[in-house]
Amino acid sequence: MPIAMRPAQRYAVQSVLIHGPQRTRGLSYQHGIHPPVVQSNTYRLESSARGHQAFCEFGSVEVEQGDNAPKLIYERLTSPNKVLLQDQLVTMENGFSARVFATGMGAINAGLFTVLDARRGHTMIADTMLYGCTFSLCQRGLPKRGITVNPVNTSDLNSLIEVITRKDDKTRVIYFESPANPALRLTDMLALRNIVDDVNKNRDPQDQIILILDSTFATPYSQNPLNLGIDILIHSLTKNLNGFGTRMGGAVIINDQERFLTELDMELKDGGAVMLDQVAWDFLTYSIPTFIPRMRQKTETAMRLARFLEEHPQVGKGNVVFPGLESFPQYELAQKQMSNGLARKFAPGDMIYFQLKRKQDESREAYLTRTAFFLDSIADDSYAVTLGVSLGLWKTMIESPALMTHSSYTEDQLIQSGFLPGGMRLAPGGEDPKDIESDLDDGLEKAA
Repeated sequence: MPIAMRPAQRYAVQSVLIHGPQRTRGLSYQHGIHPPVVQSNTYRLESSARGHQAFCEFGSVEVEQGDNAPKLIYERLTSPNKVLLQDQLVTMENGFSARVFATGMGAINAGLFTVLDARRGHTMIADTMLYGCTFSLCQRGLPKRGITVNPVNTSDLNSLIEVITRKDDKTRVIYFESPANPALRLTDMLALRNIVDDVNKNRDPQDQIILILDSTFATPYSQNPLNLGIDILIHSLTKNLNGFGTRMGGAVIINDQERFLTELDMELKDGGAVMLDQVAWDFLTYSIPTFIPRMRQKTETAMRLARFLEEHPQVGKGNVVFPGLESFPQYELAQKQMSNGLARKFAPGDMIYFQLKRKQDESREAYLTRTAFFLDSIADDSYAVTLGVSLGLWKTMIESPALMTHSSYTEDQLIQSGFLPGGMRLAPGGEDPKDIESDLDDGLEKAA
């Protein structure tokens, strides 16, 4: 006898992320407390007519809006656990639909080519501060595919207006991160939305400017960009949405089915950067249910560590960048923009960017050598802090973006984009904050 299911709408999001939808369009299960893993990359077709219908319905808005399960054909197109995971991401971001990918870069490529068309002469504006691999894509990959990329500081709205109001402008996408990786610069999304709406009034629908945001640093815990006017939202699921450094993944979440869904599904099908059903199951079973309590603790720890670093004699005020500090240059915007996520209050995230205090008359070379010495001492002697390039794990990570994740930037590009000369990215985990502070203090004292 079927088990009666209570409607998820009655419950808080934290409860829904733990229990899931239980019965969904993609998979129904009644007895196990976790969904089963479907270990099959292809599916039995009852008839040739059913197979034909399944292919015709792929990418259909009507199917996405209906109550019927998507017809399963082949794992690259869709699979049961991916449907469940996508439904959870839609709940978290208050979107219309989501698609998951094998990696964050797979999601970025799919999101961009959902709307970019070199045949129409489309160009793209990309923020000057981006994740290193995204920056490399803008410098190398997109131009090879016929897309011109114009670097603009998207937090400088006047510079954006200057570009997109030119008569010959063909900007189709404004792509940015907020907070940006690694220096946490914010872009005012509502103000940008208003500017773009004004410009789009005079453009053909196929050429209107689309706002695409990578919200990996903020996560759904801190902000809801779709409610702030973003058209297409990107997440590297590998980071906080996985939370343990065990799986890779990416997601594209959209708020407008009429413009984006069919093309997004075509990019998924033809691009091939698909997530396996087993990986989606891991996200559903371990990552999504623990997301809110993990982010609550990590955000509190980040606030404590940011204050600790501001007060440390080897760092000090002016050398710590964190949206939760009153010294943060865009503190008012951070309070406004990072208060509409699942936290339901101001949640400045869990990422800190800082540098050592520079000694009087210390040369740049000596300063950077001392910074490297600090990082090496962390690698050699720290227990609670790990030198490594990822973030969002349950273990505290530290790295030097200029030397590691953002090495595709030239030295001039680093300076022009606003990187700190000896900037380090600190991503707190779930350890006792006192232990993190102790290990940082030991390293800082050695580098004094």
